[in-house]
Amino acid sequence: MTKFATTRDRDKEPVYLFADSIEEIETYCEQNDLTIIATPEYVDPNMVCHHFLWIGEGEKPPLWKISKPKYSV
Repeated sequence: MTKFATTRDRDKEPVYLFADSIEEIETYCEQNDLTIIATPEYVDPNMVCHHFLWIGEGEKPPLWKISKPKYSV
């Protein structure tokens, strides 16, 4: 299940993260000097697609990608 976190960097700027587990988020925060502020249970999918950074293993799951039409020229 996808986990979400609101974090802050050294400059107090918000950084929004999501991954497959909270452990992945905690590890990423330790390595990048981020402080976890909140771990919401639900985030609107539109917000996730536009503002959250995928830090989980592998490619971002298709559920969280924005589909784009293919145009033929």
